[in-house]
Amino acid sequence: MTYKTFVDTDGVVWSVWEVRPTYLDRRSGSDRRTTPRSAPDRRVRAVAGAPLGEVKDDGWLCFARDSEEDPRSGEWVEKRRLSPVPMAWEAMDERELQALCARAVATRTSGSFRR
Repeated sequence: MTYKTFVDTDGVVWSVWEVRPTYLDRRSGSDRRTTPRSAPDRRVRAVAGAPLGEVKDDGWLCFARDSEEDPRSGEWVEKRRLSPVPMAWEAMDERELQALCARAVATRTSGSFRR
């Protein structure tokens, strides 16, 4: 897996890597309940403004930045996702990576995004 860091024009250090999920959701089979749920199917949820299925197969670039107060905290304070993965992103310079990061969509920043 390629992992890169770059510094944007504001001096913020970003990390970027490619995510290509290979697992299958255990709930991808047919519904086993005898009575259907009244709520919509929870297996289809929005991620970065798009249903998970739209980005799951092709993967995405993940952009993340550390806390400016304590970069060693091990938690990301901001994460962004860009899908589809641009061709040859690994060879891009800092200016090109910053442009991709600006296009990326912010995602939740919960404690689950620990390094």
